[in-house]
Amino acid sequence: MLIIKKSNYAKAFMMLPFILMTFSCDDNDNIITPEISIVSGETIDFGDVPAGSAGTKSFNVKGSGLNLPITLNVSGDRMSITKTLFPAANINNSAEIIFSPSRDQAQVGVNGTIELSSGDISKTINVIANVVEPEPLPVETQIYFNDMEFGLDHNTPATTAILEGSHELHSSVMATYVLNKAGNNESRIRVNAQFPKCADGSALQYSGCGNALRIVGETSSVTVNLIGLEADRNYEVSYWIRPGGTSERSLDVTITGDTEDAYENWGNNDKTKYHNKIRTGIADTDGNFQMTFQYSYNSTGRTISLEDLSVIAK
Repeated sequence: MLIIKKSNYAKAFMMLPFILMTFSCDDNDNIITPEISIVSGETIDFGDVPAGSAGTKSFNVKGSGLNLPITLNVSGDRMSITKTLFPAANINNSAEIIFSPSRDQAQVGVNGTIELSSGDISKTINVIANVVEPEPLPVETQIYFNDMEFGLDHNTPATTAILEGSHELHSSVMATYVLNKAGNNESRIRVNAQFPKCADGSALQYSGCGNALRIVGETSSVTVNLIGLEADRNYEVSYWIRPGGTSERSLDVTITGDTEDAYENWGNNDKTKYHNKIRTGIADTDGNFQMTFQYSYNSTGRTISLEDLSVIAK
């Protein structure tokens, strides 16, 4: 039989509060406070980003004791993120933020934020960048192309909308159109589906090669305005012309910065094919570039068709 001495029993009784307190403290130490930690820092600095380019930065976030996933929302012009959700698990999570200012964006400082939230818990990452002068486009970069493929029937009146629908633009460029139809007659600028340009440059009747743009009537004109080009830079303009016959007909072609004579005589040219013409212009100091194709012969029947108009940086 085990006998506990009275003195030992009293000592054990006196130690009981200390033992209970020790266990209580250990339990408190095991409680994790819910938190979102921004491991990579609370500010993302892109530094200088040339307009028309894109910068990418990564960031790391860790959740602790969370019951819900971490949602991510970005605010800031031309800013995007590669992920919008992180798991609630106690791990490091990474994503990227992309800043892609347009080529014509003002050269100023830019701010944005990435908001992180999980239930009632939230954190913010501040984003800063400095937009600087755009880098020059590589030589031979095509900034504009219009194949005049409208998908319309022969003799459909042309509109600025169908021209906008058939062009291809560099991301830095905008294009607008002005159509001047002599005598306000819709038939003066219309779709040519009868003699479009085929891949080999031929213009055989009803070839099924698509559409072209047909112009007729003195003073009828098509003007293309390009905005957002590099100021004072040379641009090569290429286009294809088919005269509707061998009798006299002509165009006045004026291009910003072009010193060549505007007058182009297209009479006595082979009407069974399209003929390529190349001119060189220079964008003005504001980066604007204009091309006008004006019918300059006094006729309402001797047509000229325009195809595959392109502008290339030189």
